[in-house]
Amino acid sequence: MLVGITGHRPERLGRNWPVVERWIAEKIDEYKSNCGEVGVISGMAQGVDQIAARVAIKKGVGLKCYFPFPHRMSDFEKYAIENAEEVRYEFDKYVPQSYTIRDRRIVDDCDVLLVVWDGVKSGGAYYTYKYALEKGKKVEVFMIPVIGADLNRRPI
Repeated sequence: MLVGITGHRPERLGRNWPVVERWIAEKIDEYKSNCGEVGVISGMAQGVDQIAARVAIKKGVGLKCYFPFPHRMSDFEKYAIENAEEVRYEFDKYVPQSYTIRDRRIVDDCDVLLVVWDGVKSGGAYYTYKYALEKGKKVEVFMIPVIGADLNRRPI
């Protein structure tokens, strides 16, 4: 089973980092238990994508790194590439649709999409979520509070 991931970057993720990491780890364990072999497809952006890549490496499941285009890699990206079973670049250089095409590829290639989302209907996570629903993919959503909002309120 291939698990795709989409979610927010650090500025929208806020202090939810540990609970998001735990949720992703629990989902991977659940899929391993139910399906056997599991792989994770990460778009490798900072935030949720890299959390998922880190969890995949820790758990010893296959990691596929889908970059929108080549760029100067962070130390973590280099580490992930060294531990990945597949690394792909959608384009040779930046083009305006780089991220959208990468995100659609993740959805097209996965069996289930994990979405870490604050409920705000804008941005890459939201559009990737909508695309997955349009494609009829299984989608599981972990809602996080909107940054700056009442943390006891869950967005819809």
